[in-house]
Amino acid sequence: MHRSPWDRLVAELDTWTAAVVTEPGRIEVSVPSRDGHRDVVVVMTPEEWDDMWGVAWGDLDAAIGEVKRILGRLQRHERYAVYAQYTLEPSTGATLPTVDIDPDPDLRGEWTVQDRDGRVVSRFRDWPTEERGRRPRR
Repeated sequence: MHRSPWDRLVAELDTWTAAVVTEPGRIEVSVPSRDGHRDVVVVMTPEEWDDMWGVAWGDLDAAIGEVKRILGRLQRHERYAVYAQYTLEPSTGATLPTVDIDPDPDLRGEWTVQDRDGRVVSRFRDWPTEERGRRPRR
């Protein structure tokens, strides 16, 4: 019998403890704890799971093991594990808080590629543009 990676995740979590898909993109899992079990919710779609196991891990069994480790490490106040860029993040709610980052306009950066001897062989600079669209002089 051929199961999808999503169905396999749910089945493996259910074998490990007890797990059920309660609605699309949510798996309720009874996670073992010191004082019995506690219910947590995995917030992740089947497509996100495909990204997590396929892109980040490349191995379904290893990715399932990682989900179990993450769920087993949730703190008492963290009732959710929410998908975020190829992993699950502990959370107190079904969504992760948004972080507004305002980059410092005075920051400048540079990427370099070095050869085996440490010499710079390629360089990319992302300089902020000035009013006239010119690069700053060095």
